[in-house]
Amino acid sequence: MKKISLILAGSCAWFLMALLPLAAKAQTIVPLPRAILLEPDLQCRRQLRAAASELAGKPLALADDAFTKNDSQVLSTAGQSAGGHMKLPTMILRLRSNSEGCVLMMDGVSKSLALKDCSCGGISVRQGG
Repeated sequence: MKKISLILAGSCAWFLMALLPLAAKAQTIVPLPRAILLEPDLQCRRQLRAAASELAGKPLALADDAFTKNDSQVLSTAGQSAGGHMKLPTMILRLRSNSEGCVLMMDGVSKSLALKDCSCGGISVRQGG
């Protein structure tokens, strides 16, 4: 019985040592900084609307001042069900920035879209909460 325990312990140790190089290569995912639009023009708003619609999988209408004060927009999907319970919003768009500019993301969607026609600025913790 002791031999089996030692063999199993040795096998587990070998297995963990084999995984160590893989763990070292794993990349840490760093979230992109929150951002707001800086003076969006018509071309930027068109690109923003098209990107939001693509992420949502359906046409979306966004206000002209969308993302100028906040880094996220909750889409109007809240409502009351037939049972009288409120449905929670299911789509939240988030604006982030990276070294190349503005990036639009949607919660629950792995895809993100660059907004080349828009200019973004970072949001401070005091500003955005």
